[in-house]
Amino acid sequence: MAERHRYQVSLFNRDGERPRSFGLFFECDLPTVEAIARELAEYGVVSGTRIAVGPGPDGERTVLRRDDYAFGVSALITIQPYRQTLREAA
Repeated sequence: MAERHRYQVSLFNRDGERPRSFGLFFECDLPTVEAIARELAEYGVVSGTRIAVGPGPDGERTVLRRDDYAFGVSALITIQPYRQTLREAA
């Protein structure tokens, strides 16, 4: 299995007539923001895994669930590496 890299992503969406932004934790095999930018420039989309995060039993941020996810260049506001520790659920 390829090494996975985590990012904090802010995206734009339209909810009816009202624009809104939202954030998520994203994991993929692309090692840098620059590699993601190249992927978006070439294909217009990046696929990976959306990570649902919540408090664990000890209060630390814990991975609760992973779901397949993709986003496109037109929805992207910002992306940055996520360097804090996320605990895996037991």
